[in-house]
Amino acid sequence: MFNLAPIGKGTIHKEALSSYIVRLARAHSVSPAVLCNRELLPATEIQVRRVVNNFSMTYAKTVNGLNKYATEATKGLQLLTGRKDLESCTLLPWKEVLDNKAVGLLHPHPRWCPACFIGWRMQSKDPYWPLLWFLSPATQCPTHGKLLEEHCPHCGSHQPFIPKHNHLDYCSRCGESLAFLTDPINPRKEFPGKAISRFASESVAEMITRNPNAHEFATHARLTERLRELIRILGDGNTEEMHRKLGLRQKATTSWWRDGERPMVRSLLVVCYRINTTPVELLEKRLPETLEPRERLFPQPKLANRRPPSMKEADQLRQKLQEFLSLEGAAFPLVEVARQMGHPRTYLKYWFPNECRAICDHFRVFRRNRSIERKLRFISETEMIAREIFSVSPNASIKIVQERLKARKICLAWPEAQAAIKRVRQEYRVLPPRS
Repeated sequence: MFNLAPIGKGTIHKEALSSYIVRLARAHSVSPAVLCNRELLPATEIQVRRVVNNFSMTYAKTVNGLNKYATEATKGLQLLTGRKDLESCTLLPWKEVLDNKAVGLLHPHPRWCPACFIGWRMQSKDPYWPLLWFLSPATQCPTHGKLLEEHCPHCGSHQPFIPKHNHLDYCSRCGESLAFLTDPINPRKEFPGKAISRFASESVAEMITRNPNAHEFATHARLTERLRELIRILGDGNTEEMHRKLGLRQKATTSWWRDGERPMVRSLLVVCYRINTTPVELLEKRLPETLEPRERLFPQPKLANRRPPSMKEADQLRQKLQEFLSLEGAAFPLVEVARQMGHPRTYLKYWFPNECRAICDHFRVFRRNRSIERKLRFISETEMIAREIFSVSPNASIKIVQERLKARKICLAWPEAQAAIKRVRQEYRVLPPRS
């Protein structure tokens, strides 16, 4: 495939990987779905057979993040194009620092700046989607100060992450232009009023610009080192005192440096905002010996005291939890167990961690077995319906089978249903009707 270069290298407008896929499809005169189905997905370990609505509208957003889809898509595209710099089109350089679940990191829908689309068209440049537009903390365009749009101004629909056509500045549903300004640009009015919002937008923009060399300092070991310095400077070695001065909950950052957990982007930005530094500066430079935290974002929360249960109460609760584990042919999630027992879920998890973990594992196995049984039942019903139809009319069309399956709430798009119909066709030696 073409050795297409990403746009905006080393700037806050660095192109996102999903946008790169669309431009690569346009360079080869195919649709993005065709490129993904025929070239990209076969070159990866992504368990998606073809790009469908759920993938393009929801799951495809993670190719811009730091999880499996981002890793596999980056490797596949680098293999196909021969480029070595596509990792900077995602947040993979920050995977050792940020939470691997990417909670609160990526916005659920694509967003764009109409003014940027208009400017690029006037300069005869190809419109694209910068990585910054996909990040939840970034709420406005850094160039025009305008809040990012996420609804088509004509039909009001959200845009898919893998659109149907190759033009990123046109709606994938109605085909109208997304470069449509409903109001004149007013940076003072559009720019978010809260200081934390401005700080978050500027911080994630700086993180994107440092993507090419982020692996040099964006490590969990460096984060742990800086947190220990923060505890020494603000709390004089006392973690709770440091949290109190920053206006955080007790043990808010303890799991980051003690248990090896990685923070959510929102939590990391709050800590950086309070000590008046950005995530890049926190990891790249040493902290000064004197720090003056900013004003608190919210009042210090008060945690309810967790009264320990007596030995008799603990035995009774443990016995009830064991009863839920011994149920045959049924299982309940921990939320339902806590509701039936009349205690908060967090209370049970705090005092009975082993039993709660066993209940969660038991429900997970029960749900998986129930899904397998349901799939086998659907396969059996599909074969039965297909035999009834083909035994009477060997050349019956697939639409007749589809109508019968729809009455049983079985979708013909399921690979298992298609395989069952194919087996029945082979039994009756019926060839598929010509389209």
